[in-house]
Amino acid sequence: MAPPVNGGAGSARVLAGRSAPAEERAKKEGTGGGVAYDLLEDLTKQYLNPDVSPDDWDVENYKLQIKTIYDFDADAEQLDIPNYTSAEVVTEVGKAEGQVCAKRNSRLGRKPMRTYERIIMLNIIDAQ
Repeated sequence: MAPPVNGGAGSARVLAGRSAPAEERAKKEGTGGGVAYDLLEDLTKQYLNPDVSPDDWDVENYKLQIKTIYDFDADAEQLDIPNYTSAEVVTEVGKAEGQVCAKRNSRLGRKPMRTYERIIMLNIIDAQ
């Protein structure tokens, strides 16, 4: 769906890569939202399908994907993925990544972090 021509608030979210439901969910869960969060949800559904038993999940490849894309090490964060539901994994990874981004933001400053985020977003878009 194309953003409204009048340039309302909804169009700003769409242009920024955030759907309204993803943005609301991210606010509720304390995660960043946007394209990165949507990609995290898609990756999680692909590797940790909520419709199958955790015994059938592809946990190792999921860990590799989130390490490559988000620089998130589930083992170092002691996230025991098979003991969570698929939705809980998204929430936990999203929260942890949000905390890491907040620390980087305070350490590096606003301008370098925005540049870093743009590079990551372009990599994510290229990966799709």
